[in-house]
Amino acid sequence: MNRAEEFVSQLFSETFNKEPKRLFRAPGRVNLLGDYSDCYDGLTICCAVNVYTLLAVAPREDGKFRAIFHHSAVKGEGHQPGQIYEWYAGAEGPPLTDADSLNYLKGITSELVRSGLILTGLDLAVVSTIPKDTGLGSTAALQTGFGTALSLCCNQQLTPMAVAQLAQRGENLYLSHTCGVVSQMNCALAMADCAMMIDSLDMDCQPIPMPDALALVVIKPGNVEAKTEARRQARLANCRAFAEHFGVSSLRSLSQPQLAGEDRQNCSRFFDEVEHLLGENNRAHQLVGALRRGDCHTISALLTDSHHSLVQALHPDNDQALAVCDFLHQYLAHRGGARMTEDQTVVALIPKTEVADVLLQLQTRFSQCDSYLCELTCAAGAISP
Repeated sequence: MNRAEEFVSQLFSETFNKEPKRLFRAPGRVNLLGDYSDCYDGLTICCAVNVYTLLAVAPREDGKFRAIFHHSAVKGEGHQPGQIYEWYAGAEGPPLTDADSLNYLKGITSELVRSGLILTGLDLAVVSTIPKDTGLGSTAALQTGFGTALSLCCNQQLTPMAVAQLAQRGENLYLSHTCGVVSQMNCALAMADCAMMIDSLDMDCQPIPMPDALALVVIKPGNVEAKTEARRQARLANCRAFAEHFGVSSLRSLSQPQLAGEDRQNCSRFFDEVEHLLGENNRAHQLVGALRRGDCHTISALLTDSHHSLVQALHPDNDQALAVCDFLHQYLAHRGGARMTEDQTVVALIPKTEVADVLLQLQTRFSQCDSYLCELTCAAGAISP
């Protein structure tokens, strides 16, 4: 048992005066390519990585849920440190103000009851090793970890895809968030040492082996803002406006030739952005082949193209993230690749033989940045018998 597992077990025992019956964990997530892809029915290549949300749980028989969150697992200022939160499935009440971590769990139990299942209840303690405000998917990890654990109290084994869809529906309906299901699918379905290609239109999911020679590194500039529902709503509204302008039900239906045939002057407000989104889908298809072949030259070119396309389309103002990408492009040449995400963190694939030097260079040149060397891991599941 590692330190995080020991800690969540201890938190459970001290809170509920008994030992947990099972431990569960769910991984963080990194998008190699395709941010907010579900807003335009696009493609995402993402990876489950070795930072986790961990849950220690024990079933109950009275239908009650009791949860305590360590501060590492809290999202929202409305949580009280050390407080035990209680609710009954089907009687969750309205969401608590600015207490998203708790609300995510309530959303899932409410959807299970809506689906006709009877829940016998759980006691649970939650701890996270996922760094905050890095775009590493802490919400999806909490949702899928909890959804997986719920199999203990509903007398039915929930499939990984069912867990992902329950998490999405719970967030949509209980919190009125506009989330897609890509992050939850990645956490629920991931395979070790593989990226996952997820199609937001038909929900197809393909594992893509990661080249052995490359390491995945995430760099968080010191001034990155947290991902918010307001930002996502704005992204979704833009994509809907684009589709309406071009007379298509979804941007996925729009082709590059159709876009090229438009008068750029008539849609200058968003032409670059639509071009970027269509380009991301094309680059995703090409990146799958390059990863399978271990073709570092093409991987480098695709990630660099994605970065420059995003900069031209969205005009990000994060000078530190832009400088990190410029440094990595110059340093790596065609041996690896890097891009800024829409949430303004930096994702890089770096030769494993050069990781130590690159991390040292980053620490020296960009002292306010935090860098995370990630290993690709497997999906949410139990970690104790």
